[in-house]
Amino acid sequence: MKKKRLNKLDLRAYIGYLIGYDFTNIYRIWILYKGIVIFTRDVIFNKKTFFDSKRIDIIEDLHAELDILIKKI
Repeated sequence: MKKKRLNKLDLRAYIGYLIGYDFTNIYRIWILYKGIVIFTRDVIFNKKTFFDSKRIDIIEDLHAELDILIKKI
């Protein structure tokens, strides 16, 4: 049985929310649409956007972000 190999062009970025810190340079990031918390040190913050608990549907935001990225490519 073969394992699925990662493709170079597969998405590797997630939109998440900072929920805390571990140690000095490790961030705890909540990935809302997956329902998990990851620990990472390589993040890019958008300091103008904050979590809105009243808003549940993030599909529109994901599509807008993808459109921006596609235009850049």
